[in-house]
Amino acid sequence: MEESERRDDMNFPFFDKRKREEEQYRKRRRAKIAAVCDDEFLRYLDERFETGRCVFRGEAGTFDPLDAMRRDAYREVILFLRDERRKYEEDND
Repeated sequence: MEESERRDDMNFPFFDKRKREEEQYRKRRRAKIAAVCDDEFLRYLDERFETGRCVFRGEAGTFDPLDAMRRDAYREVILFLRDERRKYEEDND
């Protein structure tokens, strides 16, 4: 019997258990995010961190690359929260 055939015949309960645990964790995380992150909260975050602003425009039109990097990072976090909430809603419809 070749190595690849033997590997296919073997049952790996550890990997199945880990996969189930990761899926359960993902569902719990999405439920918590959906409970806290409603539309009003996400709009507040957008306004507070000015994520809709032009990337390189700082206060009074100055060029501030660090501010642009921060704003981009905030935007990514907000997009992640929106996406997780959307996936939670899709799973529970």
